[in-house]
Amino acid sequence: MRRFADRGRSRWGTLVAAAGVASLLISGIPTSPAAADIVADIIDVGPEASDVAVNPVTNTVYVTTRDGLTVINGKTQATVKIATGRTPVAVAVNTATNKIYLSLKSDPSAPGSVAIVNGATHAVAKVTVGAAPGELVIDQKTNKIYAGTLDGVSVINGSTNASSIINSGSVSTLAINQVTHRLYTLGGGGLNVIDTSTNAVTRIDLGTNAMPSYLAVNQVTNKVYVAVRARQYAALEVVDGATNQAGGMFSDLNASPTSLSVDEKNNRVYFGRSSLGDGTISSRTGLLAIFDDGGPGRVDIRTGAAPGAIAVNGTTNKVYFEAGYRGTTVVDGKSFALSTLSHPFTGTLAVNEATNKIYASNWQGSVTIIDGNSPTPLKNDFSGDRKTDLLARDASGVLWLYPGNGAAGWLPRTQVGSAWNSMTAVVSPGDFNGDKKPDVLARDGAGHLWMYPGNGAGGWLARVHVGSGWNAITAIVTPGDFNGDGTADILARDTSGTLWLYPGDGRGDWLPRTNLGTGWNALTAIVGSGDFNSDGTPDVLARDGSGVLWLYNGNGTGGWAWDRQKVGEGWNSMTSIVAPGDFNGDGRPDIVARDGSGSLFLYPSASGGAWLPTVRIGQGWNGMTALL
Repeated sequence: MRRFADRGRSRWGTLVAAAGVASLLISGIPTSPAAADIVADIIDVGPEASDVAVNPVTNTVYVTTRDGLTVINGKTQATVKIATGRTPVAVAVNTATNKIYLSLKSDPSAPGSVAIVNGATHAVAKVTVGAAPGELVIDQKTNKIYAGTLDGVSVINGSTNASSIINSGSVSTLAINQVTHRLYTLGGGGLNVIDTSTNAVTRIDLGTNAMPSYLAVNQVTNKVYVAVRARQYAALEVVDGATNQAGGMFSDLNASPTSLSVDEKNNRVYFGRSSLGDGTISSRTGLLAIFDDGGPGRVDIRTGAAPGAIAVNGTTNKVYFEAGYRGTTVVDGKSFALSTLSHPFTGTLAVNEATNKIYASNWQGSVTIIDGNSPTPLKNDFSGDRKTDLLARDASGVLWLYPGNGAAGWLPRTQVGSAWNSMTAVVSPGDFNGDKKPDVLARDGAGHLWMYPGNGAGGWLARVHVGSGWNAITAIVTPGDFNGDGTADILARDTSGTLWLYPGDGRGDWLPRTNLGTGWNALTAIVGSGDFNSDGTPDVLARDGSGVLWLYNGNGTGGWAWDRQKVGEGWNSMTSIVAPGDFNGDGRPDIVARDGSGSLFLYPSASGGAWLPTVRIGQGWNGMTALL
C-alpha cells in the first residue's frame, strides 16, 4: 500500500499494550546467510519522482514525475519518457492487460482525469473521473480500476474506459480484495466497505476520536488492517472481511502510525510507528511491529528512522521501508536483522519479486535500484565459505585463521602468515578496498598503517601502505560503514582522548577525517559492534574503567543518535573484546571475548540491543597476542 493521507482511529477497550509486544522479542534461529541487498544503480528519471509501480510480467518499472511518466526497462535499465499533460499523482499497473493507469493532478473544484497508457505502444488515452483523483487500485480479475477522489470512488471499466462514481464520500486511501471483490476505502474519518458487484457501501465504526491513516488487505485470510491515530495513541485495527466485525489488536502510547503493509505469502502484518517515548530526544525512535497470522505481536523492533512506505518481498521474506535521508532499511523476516542502504532520499518503494529487485523513488529526480541477489558481505569471511571467521596472532608472530562453521563453532585452523609480531595493532575492517573480500589493517612500530588485501581464500595479496603517523593512535576501531556512504570506515582514538572518524573511500584510501568527540581515553576498550541495537545503522560498544559496557548508538551519517546506554557489567575480567560479525549464523552481529584464564566466549546479540545466553567457544586462547 502506498502513502497518501495521514489519518488514524481505534477502540481502546480491546487494545493490547505495546509493552506486551516488546516482551515477546523473537531471538531467532541460526540460519545460513541469505542473499544481501545492494544499491545496484541510481537512474535519473525526471523531476519530483514520486510513485513507483512494477509489471513483473514484462519486467518494466513505471515512475511518476512532474513532467510525466518514466518507463524503465528492468533488464537494460533504458528509460522512456511519456508525456501525460498534467502531473501524475499515482500509478497502478494491470499486469493482465499491460495497461498503466495514472491519476492526474487537477483542480479540486473541477472533474479530474486518469491517463491510460498502453504498455506495448505507449499510446495515451484519458478518462474523466471525480475531482482530485489520488490513489489507484486495480481488480486484475474483473478489469476494473478504482480511483479515490473528493467525490467518492471513480470506477473505470478497463475494457471500454467508461467511468462512473460510487458515492462513498471523499476517499484518501484504497485497498481491494481481489478474491471477494470488496473494496475498502478510508476517508471522512472512517472505513467504508464497498461491494463492487452492487456498489453498496457499508460504514464500519472504528471508535470515537479514531482517525484512519493506512490500510492493508490480506486476501488469503480475508482480513483488513487499519492503522489509526487517536489522541496520543497509534493503534492497529483488524476487520473480518466475512462479517465486517472490527476489533483492536495493538496500541502504542505516545506514537503515531507511519506505515502499514501485509505479506500474504508469509501471513504477516508490518506496522510502522514514530514513537516520542517520554518526549526526550534520546527516547524518540521509529518502531516496527511484526505480527504473525494476525495474532498477538510477535516482535516490536526499533528502527532508528520511523518506517515510511513499506514494500514486501514475500518470496525472500524481506521487508523494505523508506528511512528518509538514510535511504532504505531492509528487514530480514527470518532473523529480524536490519540493514540500511544509503542512497538519495526515498519516497515510494516497489518490489519485482520475479527478479528480486526493489525500486525506490527520489523526489529530486532519480530511482534507486536495489538488487537482492548479491551474496551477503560478511565482515570476517576470510576463507570465502560464507561463514564468519576469526584471526589470531600467537606470541611467535604466527597469524592463524580459525574458520567458523557458521553455527558458533570451528573448523580446523590454518596458518596464514608469520612475523606479524612487528605489528602494534591489527584490525579487520571488512572490505576496505572495494573488491568484496575482507581485508586487514595493521600498524607497524614506526606508525605506518598497512592494508593486507584478502584474496577471499584465506590468503593475502600484496600489502599496500595506507597511512603514516598512526603511532599517535591508541585505539583503532572497525565499525563498518559508519557514515552511511556504502564503504567501510575506521574510528581512531588519539592520545588526547579524541575519537576520529576516518571515512574509507571504498578503494583502499581515506576521505577527510571528522571529530566524533572527546573524553574517550576513559574507555579501556572500544569495539565496532555492527548494528547492535537493530536500528539499521552501525554502533560502537565501549568498556569503561569499572567494567561497565556502554552502547554508543550510531546515527548512520557519521555521528551519534542519542545518549549512550548501559548494556553490561563485569567486563573488566575480559582481556580481549572483538566483533567479528555474525558468528553463530542468526543474522545479527556478535561479540567474542577472552577472559583472564584464556577461555573464549561468544556473546550473541538479540534484537533491540540485548544479549542471548553466553556460549563458551574455546579454551587456551591466552597464548594469543591479538584477536580480530
